[in-house]
Amino acid sequence: MPSSAEANLPPTNEGYGTHEYCEADGTTFDWFLSPTYLLPLFEQLTSSSGNDNNGKGKGKETRILTLGCGNSALGEVLYDNGWENIVNIDYSKIVIDQMRERHTARPNMKWLEMDILNLGFQDEEFDLVVDKGVWCPSCFTHKFHFSTKD
Repeated sequence: MPSSAEANLPPTNEGYGTHEYCEADGTTFDWFLSPTYLLPLFEQLTSSSGNDNNGKGKGKETRILTLGCGNSALGEVLYDNGWENIVNIDYSKIVIDQMRERHTARPNMKWLEMDILNLGFQDEEFDLVVDKGVWCPSCFTHKFHFSTKD
């Protein structure tokens, strides 16, 4: 019997791109912590004056990549709080099209259909990479197995 988390996932990676999986109404959904709850963490990670990063952060100019963004509200919450240099990627063309349409009033935020296993970016193109929900569902879907060399 699948766990409750597995029951919400498509059986294959390709399933993320189907109309059945993506909600057609254009609303947002966040699997884990709410984006507003995460704002203090983003403030700390991008701080240009904090002790945690020796003052090397870029503040609101931080270049952010969100992996497997889905229809999360994270991008809009970050954008509306001053981080505008955001690239959101997802495997699903359907969800990327929906989110691009939803965020036309946020012109600096980009939405790209892309597989995280085949990223088309240069090294050091981003200052912060966010994975808010890719790793865990991938473990369920692909049944990852880890082994060590003898």
